[in-house]
Amino acid sequence: AKADHLQKWAEEVNQYALEQALAGKHFEGWKLGRLALGVPRLKELGMNMAAKKLAALGTAGRHLLPAAEAARLVSRVESCLMRFHNANPESTGLAKEELRHQLQARMAPACLDALLEEAEAKGVCVQVDGQLSHPKAGAGARAQVLKAAQVIGAALDAAAGAPPALDALLKETGLNPGIARKGLLELLEQGGAVRITNDLAFSAAVIGSWKESIAAFIEENGPATAAQLKDACGTSRKYMMPVLEWLDAQGFTRRSGDLRTLG
Repeated sequence: AKADHLQKWAEEVNQYALEQALAGKHFEGWKLGRLALGVPRLKELGMNMAAKKLAALGTAGRHLLPAAEAARLVSRVESCLMRFHNANPESTGLAKEELRHQLQARMAPACLDALLEEAEAKGVCVQVDGQLSHPKAGAGARAQVLKAAQVIGAALDAAAGAPPALDALLKETGLNPGIARKGLLELLEQGGAVRITNDLAFSAAVIGSWKESIAAFIEENGPATAAQLKDACGTSRKYMMPVLEWLDAQGFTRRSGDLRTLG
């Protein structure tokens, strides 16, 4: 009974805090954090109007704020970043902890992360290696390309030896098409990916592994057919043939009829 009473009391306090927050009341000394009732639960309770007034921040959508307050904080993030770039045009970005200080908000780390995810989604912030920048600033534009390269590299790593066509892969990342193309070029220049044809690329790790498998097979068995090398690499003809043609052009292998030797 005591536990039920405490639970009821907590729900009433949470309900009061939610209603007051939606009304714009600021509770001095309280940290910005996570409300116990998520948007789905609010809708279950018939509080659709309350749910509509809330912004669920972050990929998990569990950090709740009045929508107007969320918009205000995102705007402050943008202002802080633009001031930083104006004052430090050569710097690559602002440290997250410094941004927290400039925001002057008592914000839990997880909630700040959720706010920054929202700012990224709104196109006013880029995060790379703990540094924050604005995508329209010089350093921010560069950071945006670097982050796109990371995203594309991760997608190629996940695809392993069976990547989709490049256009499809870039589209699946959800990146802006122009930024995605720049990110791909950056990734290729970094050596993190290898472009086999205009519409096919692999992670550098996959190509490196296949080259080792091909070399080991030919050294042990002599000249090999494409089918044998396909099996040695554990892939399909769809992917092996363009890779073998690329390796021929690179001089790694040499084709004579249906057989290949090392170059």
